[in-house]
This record gives sequence, structure tokens and C-alpha cells, in this order.
Amino acid sequence: MIKSSFQYGLATVVLSAAMLLACVPASAGFITGVTTTSSMGTEPTYYDLADLTNEEGLSSSSTSATHSTNYDDMWLSVHTQDSGSLTFDLGGSYSLANIAIWNYNHGTGKLGRGVESFSIESSTDGVTFGSVLGSTGLAKAGGTAAEPSQIFSLGGVTASYVRMNILDYHYNEGDGYVGLSEVQFSAVPVPEPSSIAMFGIGALGLFGYSRRRRQTSAAA
Repeated sequence: MIKSSFQYGLATVVLSAAMLLACVPASAGFITGVTTTSSMGTEPTYYDLADLTNEEGLSSSSTSATHSTNYDDMWLSVHTQDSGSLTFDLGGSYSLANIAIWNYNHGTGKLGRGVESFSIESSTDGVTFGSVLGSTGLAKAGGTAAEPSQIFSLGGVTASYVRMNILDYHYNEGDGYVGLSEVQFSAVPVPEPSSIAMFGIGALGLFGYSRRRRQTSAAA
């Protein structure tokens, strides 16, 4: 009987702690402070590499955001550099949930500059990179201010650096430029401190319950 009561109490406390943990929202959102280097250079007249990750041109800080058609909120390679890589320094170590990409979206006559296929590699030290995504297609942008992101899972890989290898682009006759509007990374959500505290309270309750049952059993 004592064992049965203890098992029931154990199940109740564990379930309560799990419910509390589940009811508290987890932290999410874009990884901030990401910096980028490009092996393809940056067209110097109107473009800035920082615009690739600074959220300028986005309607909000979320993967459901849309991107404007303003060219000065985008990134463009130097002329004739139509393949190469972008390396993102995340500024810390993260378990990565996904990458959200807004393709080059400036003007209906320039949409061929957008990336058509790419691959993704990750690294913890910025030196040794391993494959995360093989050759992956990216749809051409629509040229309107309501351009959505294209989201790709990174499977929770732990990384401090991400390399995007640009393999091909939506060719625009006589142009020779390649660009993207925005790239953002989301980390796997982790429990808020209040969630951890609630789980700790549940664990303490379980310990106290177990101790009282042992004392009752010894007295009997």
C-alpha cells in the first residue's frame, strides 16, 4: 500500500512539473549580432554586406516577415562574381533550428540576380566545416514588397559559424551579379529561467514527499 501511494505521488509530482514546464513559453527569435564575410565581394556603390543580416527591409523580426524591394536593404556581389561563399559569424555557440532566406527582391528586371541553389556548412571554430545541407534550391523572388522568407531546417546542429556556398543563380542576361535580400538564423528554443525554477520546485516537492514516505514507513 505504501509503495502504491508513493508511486502515485511520484507520478503526480512529475506530471505537475512537466505541465508547468510546458506552459511557460520558450525563448526564440533571430540570433542577433551576426556578422558576415564574402568571398564574392560586395558591389560598392549602393550595397553593404551588413544589410544581409541587420533586418533592414524586413517587416518584423520573425520568419513570417516580408522584405521590401529597396536595393539599399540588400546585398549584391561584385560584377562577374557569380559563385562563392558567405560566412556568417554567429558571435557565440548555438544549437541552430533553421535558416530563413529572403532572395534578392529588387525590381522585376533584376530578379535573375537571386540565388538559385546553395549548400550549408557549419563550424564550431571557424576553421573546420562540416556539411549540414547539400545542394538546395531557392525560388526566385517575386519583386513585390510582400516577399516571404524561405525557411530550411538546420536540425539543431551546434555551430558558431555557418558557411553558405552559392552554387548557382537565376541568370539575368548580361548582368553578372548575385544577391540576397536577407539571411537570418533561429536557435533551438531553450526554457526560460522561470521554467527551470518551476521544474526545480517540482523536484524539491518530489524529494520531500519521498522523505516523508520513508519516515512513515520506518515508524510503522
